[in-house]
Amino acid sequence: MKYELSYDQERDLIIGRVEGNIDPAIVKAMASEFAELVSSSGCNKLLNDLRKAGITHSAIDIYSMPRIVDKLGLPIACRRALLVSDASKDFQFLETVSLNVGHQVRIFKDPELAIKWLEMYDSS
Repeated sequence: MKYELSYDQERDLIIGRVEGNIDPAIVKAMASEFAELVSSSGCNKLLNDLRKAGITHSAIDIYSMPRIVDKLGLPIACRRALLVSDASKDFQFLETVSLNVGHQVRIFKDPELAIKWLEMYDSS
């Protein structure tokens, strides 16, 4: 599993890229780093490029992912756009369970639509 997160000051976005399989361990590592970037940059928008990533097929693991993010104390105002090549049922389930616990998360295939959604209620 390979991932990177960085703050794009020009667009005021945190950009994530993931290659490999997403599971609870990678969610914990990324969410921790994302929380640090939110704190240091003041930016609450994440464009997470998952087009080269898959997601675990375990419903229990997917169900746990939003709760892992909650434990790290990310502000509820954080908006996360998940950019996927295929909006599989597993990614759709992740979106649903995230929304159910109050997260602002959406899946997209089009990067421009994802960025527009992130900027729609821009608080900066």
